Order: sequence, then C-alpha cells, then structure tokens
Amino acid sequence: MGMLMFDAYLGTVDDHGENEGWHRTEAERTFAGEFGEVVWEASKAAIIDDRLAGATVVTFEYGRILLAFALVEPHFQGQGLGTSLIASSARALLDLGYSEWTLAVSPGNPALRLYERLGFLEAPELLQEPPWSTTE
Repeated sequence: MGMLMFDAYLGTVDDHGENEGWHRTEAERTFAGEFGEVVWEASKAAIIDDRLAGATVVTFEYGRILLAFALVEPHFQGQGLGTSLIASSARALLDLGYSEWTLAVSPGNPALRLYERLGFLEAPELLQEPPWSTTE
C-alpha cells in the first residue's frame, strides 16, 4: 500500500516530498487504526497483473465514516478504476447501514471532479475548526 500511495501522490498537489518509506509508515499507521478504525468491509483493493493497482480505505473517525484514501496507480488512472473502487466501497457501506460518508480533498486535486460526479458535495460546516485542534 505504501508504494501505491507514493506512486499515486508523486507529482500531485498532495506530494510534499515524502519518500516511499514515509508512505509505507502512513499506510501501516492507518491499518493499525491510528486515524480511526478501518472499516474493512468497505475498504477495497484492485489487483491487476499481480500488483496493487488501486485501493480505497474507509475509516470511522471522529464520529464519521471517512473515505481516508482513494488511490490509483498512475498507469491505471483515467480508466474508471477509481470510480469502480469508490462505488464498491459505497455499496458495502450501504449494506452496513451507512448512508453518508465524508472525504477531504486538497484544493487543485483533479480527483475532485470524480468525487463530484459520484455525488459528493462540499460541506462548508466541516471546514470549521476540527474538534481535535487546540487554540489558545
């Protein structure tokens, strides 16, 4: 998963110079539940030619279902794989009784068009100060 994250973010608005090891550690921390409990039933992976081509990771964090990661290897982008993975995660969430979920998108991320096409809406109320931050 770490290599997929590294490849998917490389050269994008979400690339802040992190190396592949950093992404591997982030994936391990995510799977360990450090950023919310992973909803395994709704987290999906696509294996093409014996390699991880794309994945969604869904977590339950701060009282919300969160699409924590939607990643597609650059070679497979633009072919509907991301749409398919997100739709599969959504069906699984519906089967589990969830009708809403959230995600965070960096400004300028071209995936925003995909999320809007899939029905995600901007939620200005979520742009307020997060509950875990501290202000003095």
